Amino acid sequence: MKLSRRGECITLKFNIIWDKENYSEFLLELEKLQDHRYRSFCQRLNKDENYDYIGVRVPILRDIAKQIAKYDFQSFIRQNTHTYYEETMLHGFILGYADLELKSLLKMLKEYIQHVSNWSLVDLVIVKFKSIVKNKTEGFSGILEFSKSSNPWEVRMALVLLLSLYVEEKYIEEILSVCSSINKNHLCCLKNSDDKIPYYVNMANAWLLSECYLKFPEKVTKLFKEKALSPQVHNKAIQKIRESWRVNNCLKNNLKDLKIKLN
Repeated sequence: MKLSRRGECITLKFNIIWDKENYSEFLLELEKLQDHRYRSFCQRLNKDENYDYIGVRVPILRDIAKQIAKYDFQSFIRQNTHTYYEETMLHGFILGYADLELKSLLKMLKEYIQHVSNWSLVDLVIVKFKSIVKNKTEGFSGILEFSKSSNPWEVRMALVLLLSLYVEEKYIEEILSVCSSINKNHLCCLKNSDDKIPYYVNMANAWLLSECYLKFPEKVTKLFKEKALSPQVHNKAIQKIRESWRVNNCLKNNLKDLKIKLN
């Protein structure tokens, strides 16, 4: 595969069994695709010092992941050091492109999420995974298990997967049950607690609720009236719904009256 940046041609080989040596060579080639301005942008956006950043744009990483997924991607993942943000993103993208049975996909997603420490490495890699689409009921059970995790990024992954694949009549009651069960206390056993972490879970929860409202307004409104959510999620979900052009002004006004006053 040949990639070019500013006239420079980069050749990457994928039909190999990855070992430490050729993986190191791969990283050197990846660095040739660096965009310094984009690197600075990613650092500012993610505010995550757990990774170094090369500065390779997402479409390029997607193209690379597609090629790796066609061959021995599992040896690539084994060699992945997760030192760089781009390495971790490649790991996630590969799972979206690889031909995996549902059980293997769920296992590998759980392994992947252990290397994640910011929202973009969740949201950007979540796609309509083929094996979940083909086995929605079994996939739903696996995603519910993710939602019970003490790892906040695993919980966010569950919420984004539900948002992407399951907002429909068959699953709505269980989705709303998940939304109401997730709060800061659910994450109290985190080893490295950080105020930002519940925030990113809360934002995903509110995002999911706002999408559920568009299809099932009565059910979500009932949840608001019951005050079944944490105040932060409750108010943020209402804010997101009221910002939508798909909700009429009458409903927006009614929702405004349901906001919880915070001290």
